[in-house]
Amino acid sequence: MQLNITTDYAIRSLIYIAEKDREVSRRDICSATKIPENYLYKLMAKFRECGYVEAVRGIDGGYKLIVDPKDISVFDIVTLVEGPININRCALDGRECSKDGHGNCKVHAFYVGLQGSIEKTLRKTTLKSLMR
Repeated sequence: MQLNITTDYAIRSLIYIAEKDREVSRRDICSATKIPENYLYKLMAKFRECGYVEAVRGIDGGYKLIVDPKDISVFDIVTLVEGPININRCALDGRECSKDGHGNCKVHAFYVGLQGSIEKTLRKTTLKSLMR
């Protein structure tokens, strides 16, 4: 399992904006985080839609975080960008093993536990906790 680069950019951009605690220009965000402008534009559109940031109009244009950083978890960001987190499809709600092993599979409980551990860690890790 590997988070994609877009998710990394999403987390880093929100941390940067949260640390500034003010309106931040697109140029500043891109320069400081080394995120390409086309990625940033797409990410900020998602973050505007879900109510995390507000767009600031003007020549420099930029963004301002409108949600407290303690209220945004890494889980929220990952699932917004990537969709559901799945360590293995047998760990998904109500799905059975693709090899007809449901009920006697030796690794099913491990996968379910691993899935739970990953989600718990991502949920308890907030932007605030990642800030300097």
